[in-house]
Amino acid sequence: MAQARPNPFRGLHDMFTEMERMRQVGRTGIGGGEGGPDMRVSEWVLAADIFANGADLVVRLEIPGVKPDDISVTFGGGVLTISGERRSELPDGVSFYARERFHGTFQRSITLPDGVAEDVITASFEDGITEITVSGAAHSAEPSRIRVEDRSSRRATRKASRRPK
Repeated sequence: MAQARPNPFRGLHDMFTEMERMRQVGRTGIGGGEGGPDMRVSEWVLAADIFANGADLVVRLEIPGVKPDDISVTFGGGVLTISGERRSELPDGVSFYARERFHGTFQRSITLPDGVAEDVITASFEDGITEITVSGAAHSAEPSRIRVEDRSSRRATRKASRRPK
């Protein structure tokens, strides 16, 4: 079976969706959840550190107040997705003077380098930090330089040779 091509505009779509959600929060003071089925972003965005540790790519995400069983890590189409839900521990009917901690679903997607296979990805959780290691994915191959051919000098030569003398 042929593998589906990843959508190269997925990250751009997510960015615009998140910007619209933030505008909604600014206008009404309430979060998403009303965004409809196309809304892939969430109530809150996970803070992440992404770095190389030798040849390994490491992603560390702060997910305080979430149990490991409420976190899902998936990989498909070259995209690593971390999602889950932080449930409110407060009883229903409380009155807030301030509410700055987000509850509800979250999602963070990270595009990994080409050629990464699922079997090189491991995930662990400790003290509210989820750490995902992608073995061997931190190799930063130098981009290939493509020579740009200057055809303008050939065109000028051809034009000069076609002119009547």
